[in-house]
Amino acid sequence: MATDRSNPAAIEIELAGTDGDQVATVTVRGDLDAVAAPGLREALADVIDRSPVVVRIDMAGVDFLDSVGISVLVASFNQATDAGVAFELASVPASSRRVLEITRLTDVLTIVD
Repeated sequence: MATDRSNPAAIEIELAGTDGDQVATVTVRGDLDAVAAPGLREALADVIDRSPVVVRIDMAGVDFLDSVGISVLVASFNQATDAGVAFELASVPASSRRVLEITRLTDVLTIVD
């Protein structure tokens, strides 16, 4: 049975905290794939440009993560690092965590539960 990948991931952005302690949480639901990647890339670039202390990607609702989704996470991590912004992934589902482990990105990206 084929999986319908025509619906892009839903992306929600929440800024919380005070100026000196600001955390921007980006919640992603659905498939983080080639269809959703451009929207997530743009959303993360906008959030990083706001210069929060931390950008946290809440991945609890991610059903599928492919190489294009991974490339967006890595590019955004690099952009955040260059801007002096901490970047972390939160609530990563087991299937997505396994993909990150296989690609050894768990050695680079901060993952919190």
